[in-house]
Amino acid sequence: MTDLERVLSCLLHDLRSPLGVAGGYLRLMHEGRLATADDTERAIVKTQDALRAMTALCADATAWLDLEPPTPPRQYPALGFLAQVGAHAESQGLPLDLPLPGIPAAITLTGRDDAVAHAVAVLIGVVASTGTRRCAAQYDETRLWFSVRDAEAPERAARPFDPWRYRGLAAPLAERIITQAGGHCLAGASADEPLRVEFTLDRPAPERPVVANGR
Repeated sequence: MTDLERVLSCLLHDLRSPLGVAGGYLRLMHEGRLATADDTERAIVKTQDALRAMTALCADATAWLDLEPPTPPRQYPALGFLAQVGAHAESQGLPLDLPLPGIPAAITLTGRDDAVAHAVAVLIGVVASTGTRRCAAQYDETRLWFSVRDAEAPERAARPFDPWRYRGLAAPLAERIITQAGGHCLAGASADEPLRVEFTLDRPAPERPVVANGR
């Protein structure tokens, strides 16, 4: 099954439930079968929730279909990108531990820097919502990575990440945006670390020594 077929399958499956809820409550209201004003108010709230859920699914599917082919990568300061991810995570109410400033390198991204930062925060939020997790950003000389782990989990070998195990299209859409930008979405060897998003840090080229007389 291709990714596009998965998107359509997920959309058809996940639209079924809220569509049934909205249709059922609208039918009850239309036929005057709600006994009290409180029943009617509850029905309106349930209908609105279902319609919002369908709107979010359709928006994710539209965003997937609108994704452009990868643009040529360019250099972007890693610290600035880290700050963007942190800002998007904060706007979602997501606790993300950020390292102290001092990243000396840049990361290779496409021109959609803010879209990629938002995708990282969304993917972290989706995975973290499945349990009690610790979300953190880390870096070394070659990598900048974001992880979702159990608080006491040890370091483990990484393996491919499957965004389709999560409900809806938010995780697959975010994973695709990150991958197009040159990032890698991985998972730990067990449930201790369900997600790691890595970007390569490009070390500055060493300066050539100045040699007198061209030697």
